[in-house]
Amino acid sequence: MKKMLFSCLAGLVCYGVMAQEQWPVRGNVKDASSHEPVEFATVVARRLPDSTVVQSVFTDSLGSFAMTVPGGTYYLQVNLVGYEPLSTASFAAGTAAPQELLLRANSRVLAEVTVQGQKPAIERQADRMIMNIAGNSIYKTAMNALDVLKKAPGVRVSPDGAISLGNNITPKVFIDGKDVPMSGAELNTYLNTLEPDRIETIEIITSPSARYDSKYKAIVNIRLKRDKNLGWTGSYTLAYRQHRFSDLSNNVNLTYKTKKAAFTAAGNYNPGKGYYQYDGTQNLFGGNSLDTYTDVVSSSTSVPLRAGMDYFFNKNHSAGLTYRFYKRNETKDNATDNLITKSGVSVLQKTGQYSEPLDRNNSLNGYYSGKFGKSTLDVLGTVARYISKEFQDIDTQEGGETVERLKSGVASGIDIFSSQADFRTPLLKGNFETGVKLAFTGTDNDVHFDILKENGFEKDPLRTNHFIYKERIMAGYLNYAGAYKKITWQAGLRIENTDSDARSESTDNVTLRNYTHWLPTAMLGWKVNEDHMLGLTFTSRLRRPYFEELNPFQFYVSPFTYAEGNPFLLPERTDMLELTYSFKNYGLSVRSGKTTDNIQQVPYYNPETFMTRYYRENLSKSVFHSIGFNGSNSVRKWWNVQYYGQVSADNAYYFINGKPLDKYVVSSYLGGSQAFTLKNNWTIDNSLFYFVGGGDAIYKVVPFWNLNLGVQKVVNKVVLKLSLDDVFNTGNQRIRSNSPDVIDTQFVQYYGSRKVRLQLIYRFGKSTYKARQTNKTEEENRAG
Repeated sequence: MKKMLFSCLAGLVCYGVMAQEQWPVRGNVKDASSHEPVEFATVVARRLPDSTVVQSVFTDSLGSFAMTVPGGTYYLQVNLVGYEPLSTASFAAGTAAPQELLLRANSRVLAEVTVQGQKPAIERQADRMIMNIAGNSIYKTAMNALDVLKKAPGVRVSPDGAISLGNNITPKVFIDGKDVPMSGAELNTYLNTLEPDRIETIEIITSPSARYDSKYKAIVNIRLKRDKNLGWTGSYTLAYRQHRFSDLSNNVNLTYKTKKAAFTAAGNYNPGKGYYQYDGTQNLFGGNSLDTYTDVVSSSTSVPLRAGMDYFFNKNHSAGLTYRFYKRNETKDNATDNLITKSGVSVLQKTGQYSEPLDRNNSLNGYYSGKFGKSTLDVLGTVARYISKEFQDIDTQEGGETVERLKSGVASGIDIFSSQADFRTPLLKGNFETGVKLAFTGTDNDVHFDILKENGFEKDPLRTNHFIYKERIMAGYLNYAGAYKKITWQAGLRIENTDSDARSESTDNVTLRNYTHWLPTAMLGWKVNEDHMLGLTFTSRLRRPYFEELNPFQFYVSPFTYAEGNPFLLPERTDMLELTYSFKNYGLSVRSGKTTDNIQQVPYYNPETFMTRYYRENLSKSVFHSIGFNGSNSVRKWWNVQYYGQVSADNAYYFINGKPLDKYVVSSYLGGSQAFTLKNNWTIDNSLFYFVGGGDAIYKVVPFWNLNLGVQKVVNKVVLKLSLDDVFNTGNQRIRSNSPDVIDTQFVQYYGSRKVRLQLIYRFGKSTYKARQTNKTEEENRAG
């Protein structure tokens, strides 16, 4: 009897343990036609025989889901708006559950969702244009952020990756609303490796408010996607490019997120080979001329690394740190032929120039964001150090004999420290914002030249220079914004004080500057109705001279051409008025402004030495105007088009060589792209750009055009992209003189714009959505 009772008790205990044991259920939800992961689908585990709801979860960004259920027999039910409901076959807990669940699109519901919810490729606000990148077919075949920007209305990307807006405005690139300090080469590498799939939107801010530094005439703000999933995800990208030479890019991105913290890491290894060619003729005084052909072949390896952490104290307070490292090693072989014609006699000089540039950058960014009731406080700090070194060996020969031999060493260090705080709070019936910023920059540039003499190499005092520059900027601003019915408005005032110390240790020249500027901004918006919107903005911007523009060092581009900075440069000020209008998917902008104390690089020719010196000067003023348009349409559900254009006019009033120069220059261009979304997850794209003509007061650009083709194919977690850039090799820019009295020249530059690119992206990781993970009854689920 005791044995029977013991056996029954043991059996009950075992049954209770088994009943409480949890069994994992995992799987993936995909689109039945494209096999792409489906995010935010609801997966419900129902227990048989009464279909009781035991678990309910969402799929993550990879279409994955995971849950645990007690022993029993179940089936899964999957639901998502736009798809037909799916129910699986029954399975027992602990056995093989369905691993891949395919949802079929509900054509009627999906059409309604597409019409009502799809964002246009371009949206306009009073002070900015917004490009909706995520999920837009126009940008799917783009391989990086620069490819996306090439399709942005009003934005031009040169063959070497330089970004500019209309009227020759160079914008500042922000990441998630923050000014992230990067050198030019580092920024170019970052944009060349930033996948469009990681970008949510790009904001082209043409009229920055008083909140932004006055040196930014325009801002390109790249907002990255925010993954709300918990766990870890990652991607590996391999890109190959072939032109005259080839290069490779390897990129890894990792993210791990918990309820309290998020960790990110990224690394690149980019080896490759590039080239640059210059072919030009300069007509000199007295019938003399200088014909130059340059061929530069470079081999480089760049390694950018990034690590970051965000910590969420609670829903109102968070802080984070981001560390960036960048290293680039390069070797350059420069072969230049100069044919000098003087008094009818021609002499050929050949120059071989070998150089080894090295860049190493380190930066640390920290932020705090807090919400106190209805008020918010944001604090941002940056510490950075940039180091550049370069060795050069220059040998110029005539008739096979050396006429000049130079060796040089350049060491440059830049230290940056900046901090700013921004406070926002409701006031009366609007929002009040104020902030302060303090920034220190120190630059040390040491250049040493040796020239070959009879007894060996000796120091060249004319080219050797040690230049130190220190700058302190203090700034503060006030901004108030409000709305009344269909009218929105904003007014702000920024004050900036700059204190600088520029000194040449070689010549004992010291230039001290201290100046203060008041810079107002204003914005007025009128939403006429759901389809029509008008905006009017006014901004005042101040561009301080860059370090290289102040440095009096002679930087030799070729044996007969060098550039030289000017330590006495003043800042240039730009006042601009912009009117914008948008109607559904169409936009129009009209801009007019004036720049005083223009900082311009002016060529000066010496007929005795045949040398051309490019010197930075403040050249009176210029007045500019422009009008631009953009539009987008869905010709069919699978065929989307986008188009844009701009006409700008610049009127420059300069004094060069003591003579007035009054030039009126008109520039214009047109562009567009179209994307075809085909079956089995294929996307085909082509884009066309045509530069009608234009330039500035000194140079004009001959009309040119280029055609680009792209294709994308998605296979599960792998994305394949192929592109052919500048199909007909027509994108090389030819430059001619616009003011022969200043300089009479014509030349063409080749950067290898025609190239084939292949990219592979593999996404991996496992994450679970931070959502309903507790048991719920069916009634609770219906109640939400």
